[in-house]
Amino acid sequence: MTINIGINFGDYIFLAADTRTTYFFSSAQKYTDETQKIQKTKMGLVTGAGYKNLLDEVKYQLAQENIRHTDQIIQVIKQQADTFSIQASPKIREVINTTGWLLTYLTQVEEKPILRLALIHPKFKYVPALYKKNKPCVIMPFGANGKVTKLVLDTIKKNIKPLGNVSEIQDNIIYHTGVIKGIISSVSKNFQSVSPTFHIGVHTIDGKMGISTRVENEKLTIHTS
Repeated sequence: MTINIGINFGDYIFLAADTRTTYFFSSAQKYTDETQKIQKTKMGLVTGAGYKNLLDEVKYQLAQENIRHTDQIIQVIKQQADTFSIQASPKIREVINTTGWLLTYLTQVEEKPILRLALIHPKFKYVPALYKKNKPCVIMPFGANGKVTKLVLDTIKKNIKPLGNVSEIQDNIIYHTGVIKGIISSVSKNFQSVSPTFHIGVHTIDGKMGISTRVENEKLTIHTS
């Protein structure tokens, strides 16, 4: 199970997801650190943490369909969660019930464009939880307790640097990439399902989106369009 981090800076949203996928082969646990877990849709970016088969199917459908509203995303997630739960073992069902998604989208409030960062999770009955400007959201790996989750959130909050001007977005991305690198690296040492490498997703107020190359240090390449 992965770690997802999202921060809404108002003029852009910063997403991060580690690259590890864990699987079993001949009764042995294996993993790969090559997985890109952030997906573009017509309306924004989406990523998630939890049961791999469910996450993959949801992201595949969202990539194929003409997604224009969060209700469509919720419908896809709920339908697939129900489908996988029917034949799942109790252990897998437990993981499904802790599988959540972070998504970004643009909306209008009083004819003004607004960027939204939303968490969709079964613990909220799949009702989107919205995160305000400079408020981070984290989906922790399966097994993380409240104390660990609070420590991660507090570390992000302590190190957030609000965006002063739209022209500073690139520098802001680089700065927070360094912050998130330290956090994900620390989490990966305590959770085998989390990789120290990760991808960054960016969604800007003018509707542009981009997903970075895999981040192994503080250097990355990201193009928005």
